[in-house]
Amino acid sequence: MTSQFPQVLAGRYEIRDLIGRGGMAEVHLGYDTRLSRVVAIKLLRSDIAGDPTFQARFRREAQSAAALNHPAVVAVYDSGEEELLQPGGASRTVPYIVMEYIEGHTVRELLSEGEAVPIAEAAEIVSGCPGRPGVLPPGGDRPPRHQARKHHADLHRRGEGHGLRHRSGH
Repeated sequence: MTSQFPQVLAGRYEIRDLIGRGGMAEVHLGYDTRLSRVVAIKLLRSDIAGDPTFQARFRREAQSAAALNHPAVVAVYDSGEEELLQPGGASRTVPYIVMEYIEGHTVRELLSEGEAVPIAEAAEIVSGCPGRPGVLPPGGDRPPRHQARKHHADLHRRGEGHGLRHRSGH
């Protein structure tokens, strides 16, 4: 966890390990103490958190993602802002998005192993579970590294699959 972030956001979301990093944000494993569930917490990167343009863009992303309701897109549970104390003593507002956590590996990780994905397995990843495109059924004889999962809405829109690990089975 980045040391500048409080351990708890909004009095309920515990920030845990960093699990992903992108151009605008970092995603941490989190825990919702009110509902007793694991979540993913996306925080605007500290080096751009003071920029009003990036703050507005991040807020729009939260609103757009929350409006989506599709089996292949992670659910947005909450969003907000937290006042953080910076090293120089000044405070800065950092927006966050709390999302569904899906445990698993990304397509990028699967492909980076250097082995070609068999055609049947690639077709299964693309087609996914019935009613859940891009999501493989949990269990079976397939090891967890081959289980695809939902994309974060922003990654889904860009066509990237490095989405953050979310829901168990996520």
